Amino acid sequence: LANGAPVVVAGALHWVRSNLVEPSLAKLRYKPEAVTELIDLADDLADDHWQLRSHAAAAVTAAFEATPASEDVEALTAVKVKQRLLDSLLHLLARGEALAVLACMRRTAQSADLALMRYFVTEVVAMVAPPYAPDFLRALLDLLAQPRVAEALRAAEPRAQRAVVDVVGYTHQHMPSLVDDALVLLHDGLIERLSNVMQRYLGSGLVEAGRTVQSRTRGGETDDRCDADMPGDRAADCRASRTVA
Repeated sequence: LANGAPVVVAGALHWVRSNLVEPSLAKLRYKPEAVTELIDLADDLADDHWQLRSHAAAAVTAAFEATPASEDVEALTAVKVKQRLLDSLLHLLARGEALAVLACMRRTAQSADLALMRYFVTEVVAMVAPPYAPDFLRALLDLLAQPRVAEALRAAEPRAQRAVVDVVGYTHQHMPSLVDDALVLLHDGLIERLSNVMQRYLGSGLVEAGRTVQSRTRGGETDDRCDADMPGDRAADCRASRTVA
C-alpha cells in the first residue's frame, strides 16, 4: 500500500477504523497483538500518504475514545491497548495532526487513566518548543487546564513539570489572554512542587556532606595524618583505628 492509489489507501484506513471501532469486534480488538497490527498499518499509511493523515488520525482517535464494555475485556488489557493507541496519537501529532490529537485528548481528559494522561503530556512537552503556532498553543493549553491533567502532573517527573511551567510562562509573556485561572493554579502548583523537590535535594546534599566531614574528623583533627608519609598498610590501619574510635 505504500505506493497505492489514494482511493485504495483511504479504503484501507476505513477498514482499519471499522476494526478498531466496531462494537461487535471489541473482544478481538482488545487483544494487543491484533490492535498492534492494525495501528502499525495506520501509522505506516500516514507516513507514506501525507494527504490522508487526517483519515488515519480520525481512525485512531475514534478507537482511543471508544470504551469497551467491562465484560468484553480485562482492565489491564484495555490499558495496554490504550497505551498503544496513545503512541500512535503521539506519532500522528508529530506528523502534523496535532489539533486532531489534542482535541481527542481534551474530550477524553475527564475519564482517561491518570498514568496515560501523564505519559501523553510528558511526551508532548518534550517534543515541542517555542515559538508555538497560536492554534496549537490554544489546544495544548485547553488540555493542560483540565483538572484531571493537573492531577496527573502532580506525579510527573520534575523535567516534565518544568516543561509545562515553561509553556504556561511563555504564554503569559506572549499571549497573556490565553492564561486563565486554571492555568495559573497549575503553574503555581508545579512551581511549588519543583521548589520542594529542590529543597529536599539540597537538604539531603548538605546532610551527606556533614556526614562526610564527621567521618573524617576526630576531636577537631582530621585523619589526613593517616595518609601522610605512611606505607599503604599502616595508613589503612590508622584509618581503621580512627573509624572504630
